[in-house]
Amino acid sequence: MTNAKQLSDAIMLIAQHVQDTGMDVNIESGTVQVHWNGVNRLECSASEAGKALVLLKQLENMGMKDC
Repeated sequence: MTNAKQLSDAIMLIAQHVQDTGMDVNIESGTVQVHWNGVNRLECSASEAGKALVLLKQLENMGMKDC
């Protein structure tokens, strides 16, 4: 699998993961920005973002809208 294909697949997985949540994800030059409900912003690596997305989604499932 090429790097471009792996990146495309990863971006599709991220988009599916944040669908119907208050999260937006931007990827620029190896840095990931996660915006949650337009209030909170996390700037981190891709591996950190993967962990954060799961945790933020769990918070949303428990009813938290922002913090």
